[in-house]
Amino acid sequence: MKRLLILLWIITGSISVWAQSPTNGYQPVGNGSVQAKNFYLLTLLQHNDKVRRLLEGDSVLSSLAELQNRNIKQSLENCSAYTCITAQLKLNDKQVHLAMARLIELYYYSSELQDLVNNELIPSNAYGQYNDMQPIDYLISAWRQDALDINHTIAVYADGAKPNYPDIDSISFNVHSPQYIRVVQQATQQVIATAGHSHLFFMPSMTAALTFLNVNGRNNAGDYEPMELTVNKAALQKAKGISWANYSYTVLLIPGEGPEADNTPISSGSKNRCRIAAAVYHQPNSAPFIMVSGGKVHPYKTPYCEAEEMKKFLIDSLQIPDSAIIMEPHARHTTTNMRNGARLLMQYNFPLLKPALVVSDPSQSAYISGMKQRCIDQLGDVPYKLGKRISANSQEFYAVPVAGQINPTEPLDP
Repeated sequence: MKRLLILLWIITGSISVWAQSPTNGYQPVGNGSVQAKNFYLLTLLQHNDKVRRLLEGDSVLSSLAELQNRNIKQSLENCSAYTCITAQLKLNDKQVHLAMARLIELYYYSSELQDLVNNELIPSNAYGQYNDMQPIDYLISAWRQDALDINHTIAVYADGAKPNYPDIDSISFNVHSPQYIRVVQQATQQVIATAGHSHLFFMPSMTAALTFLNVNGRNNAGDYEPMELTVNKAALQKAKGISWANYSYTVLLIPGEGPEADNTPISSGSKNRCRIAAAVYHQPNSAPFIMVSGGKVHPYKTPYCEAEEMKKFLIDSLQIPDSAIIMEPHARHTTTNMRNGARLLMQYNFPLLKPALVVSDPSQSAYISGMKQRCIDQLGDVPYKLGKRISANSQEFYAVPVAGQINPTEPLDP
């Protein structure tokens, strides 16, 4: 009877509604690594010793890893086209569904897996769009998402498929070159060396996704991490002594504008936004921090990070102290400036009932006030709540838990 219910669950994909309130103060595992940011469920499964041993010792799941590793090794011997090799690196539908079915069975009798889902996975908000689901549905939805993320990453950075934004995020190689198969073969050999003896069912494919990001020089998601110990250490030390009641806002968020020309560290637009925000910062009781947001975006594969260059400009030209600046160095679009800013407000335990203020030039500020649909289209939800419009340059906003939701189609800033 139990197996029949499981099969019906898989076939219908039915989801029961279960109200799940977010847990404040959760600190994610993985130190902000590229793996943790893209594949948080898989990172939890790997990091939890008891759950990892459960999965490694399961005959069904370990056989999936063994078979895939064998197929990957054979592809290096038998394939003459690079797509023949990359096909074995991805998770096919049968693998995804077999793993899903076995995870459901394991969940029912493993208190360790149940604890991981309820005490770590759900509170992380890394899959916040599933918060209305029962825990078992949440687990399966997170697995499906991580599988999608793995296959998308391999498709873009091994097969050369178009990313969402080809001008800034495309593969670093000419896949039509006769020599490209050598790149794939060498990367696949790295995958085998890393995961070839693993019994974790997701390790071959996840390792392949991470390897091809690395081969392409696309580990952007991990830049400056763990930030609380690097670029944001001074600000977080200052935050411990802040009397928040003395301020109108927690932070002033400045979205960056990337330069279009090579060898240009910072655009005139970013400088202008910094000047506007600095003037607000110097007003009495405004905000104790400025948050600069923007990654290495424009032009293609630029070495310059918008947030870092804005921080330098604020310190060197506008006399803002280092301890008053929080860097958010990963956002690649206006939507993710807002989402990532909200994420840091939650991660750093800033008071969420007090508004933050996004400060920019009038054109972008007006755009931010009206980009709800773009957020839904690109992120699946709106990762912030708007407050009052304060001026032509500034808009209040609040962080919301769904900001933690991983975007499985943006591996450079998931």
